[in-house]
Amino acid sequence: MEVCRRELLELVNDRLHRKFSQFPNMILAVSAAMASLLDAKAEICRKRLSEVMQMEAHVYTRNNRYFCKSETDFMASLKKAYLGSFNEPEDADALLANIQRMGIKCNSLETLYLTQGTAVDDELHIMSATLAYFNVAVDRTLDVIPQHINEFLLRSYKDPLQMHRAVLEIVTNDLKSAGWEMKDVFAEDADTIKRRIKLQDQKDRLKKAVGLLVRPMHPTRR
Repeated sequence: MEVCRRELLELVNDRLHRKFSQFPNMILAVSAAMASLLDAKAEICRKRLSEVMQMEAHVYTRNNRYFCKSETDFMASLKKAYLGSFNEPEDADALLANIQRMGIKCNSLETLYLTQGTAVDDELHIMSATLAYFNVAVDRTLDVIPQHINEFLLRSYKDPLQMHRAVLEIVTNDLKSAGWEMKDVFAEDADTIKRRIKLQDQKDRLKKAVGLLVRPMHPTRR
């Protein structure tokens, strides 16, 4: 979320500098207002995500297919780690063939490990179920976090006018606190002022020159 906030501020500042480079006070005021808005929205987003994390304390899922598959995969891995690998591939092939002749569906080495009994099967079941639910919870959280950031931070102002009003309100309040007026925000920087004075001087000279050129010529009296 902090990365999103930082990138949004960078985009805002880049746009402000490209569009209003001659108004440094305006850039500072609007940038500070946007930072304030994003901080407030980020805090709302953090609270909502904190509530989501608290809900994860309650074990619950209806994604039984994914849970059961994860539990089976973890159980096979745990039994493999406990029993050790088969020393000879031929032993595994022979065992698979015997199990299939008994009518038990077993098409892979991982499934073969599930058929092997151990002295700690109960403990392995508990471990595999815990790890499987952890997978479910993590995947669910990874989906929820971007959704919350998108809804409460990125799309908090679906109407641009709402954001403009909010920025204007913050800027106005900040100006009052600082003892400034709105005209101070639109004060031009020193380089722009110098350029404006220079261009105005050139304009005045050109007007005088044009006036001389178009002045009617009076014939000389004899």
